[in-house]
Order: sequence, then C-alpha cells, then structure tokens
Amino acid sequence: KREKLLKLNVEYHRSKGVKIGENVRSFSPLVTAEPYFLEIGNDVSIASNVKLITHDNSVGIAIPEATDAFGKIKIGNQSFIGEGAIIMPGVHLGDRVIVGAGSVVTKSFKDGNVVIAGNPARKICTFDEYIEKVKPYAFSVAGLSYEEKKNMLLGLHESKLFTSKLDDTVT
Repeated sequence: KREKLLKLNVEYHRSKGVKIGENVRSFSPLVTAEPYFLEIGNDVSIASNVKLITHDNSVGIAIPEATDAFGKIKIGNQSFIGEGAIIMPGVHLGDRVIVGAGSVVTKSFKDGNVVIAGNPARKICTFDEYIEKVKPYAFSVAGLSYEEKKNMLLGLHESKLFTSKLDDTVT
C-alpha cells in the first residue's frame, strides 16, 4: 500500500513539470514554486522533510529592481537524500550521491560517487568506501511485518548494529 501511495506522489509531481526517473521514492513533497526546475534521476530515494529550493528571494532586498535568482536542481541516478536535507538553487548532484541527514547542499557534486554531509555539505567519503563501511550492518527488512522486523532487530548482537564509529574515517 505504501509503495502505491509513493507512486501516486511521483505521478502528481510529474504532472506539475518535475522530471522524475524510474524507481523514485520520495517521502517528502517535491514542492517548489518552480517544479519545472527539478530533475531527479533513476533509483533515487528522498527521505522525509527534505527541502528543494529553486529560487532565492533575498535578492529583492539586495537588488531592489529584482525579485529573485533562480537555479535548477538535478539529482543523479542511484542517489539518496537524507532526512531534513536542504538542496539550494543551482545544485547538481551526479550519479551515486548520498546526502547525509540535515545537510545543507550549497554547491554541486557533479562527478558523483560521493557521500556528502554537513552545513555546508562537504565530501565525507566515496560511495564505494561507504559501501565497505556499512556492509557489515546492512540488512533487508523488505516484506517483514512490524513484529517480524522488531524481533529480527532485537535478536541481533550489538556488534551487528550501526554505530557512530563509522564517522572516524572522514577523508
């Protein structure tokens, strides 16, 4: 049922002009005054409370004869945008980019293959380095009920749970 609702969400945003690839899951509304300035690739997941900002209205304060500055946002294939991230106007994220929760992305990472985080967002590690770091803690809970998932996770040894020790390898 949840996947069906996500699909409806994607179709609605396509109807408003957002360019959206295949297998896109968005837990955030893709709301901007310029939806035609959003381009999202294939196999992308966007977490809750993500903001995609395609204009800067503060220009009107600095330049009285202007109202806004505009910029397109592009998100490449196989990318993930974490909870509460903010993507600013004109940002282009290449393929295989992971944006950490709460990050503010003010510049492009067009080459992709990177994990970025922070305010402003900066490179934390490569995509492949991230895979190696997180692989021992990764599980699939697809198709499990709430109770099945709970029992599986509570039955794991502590050493199998994700810990903050992953952040000690910042490059």
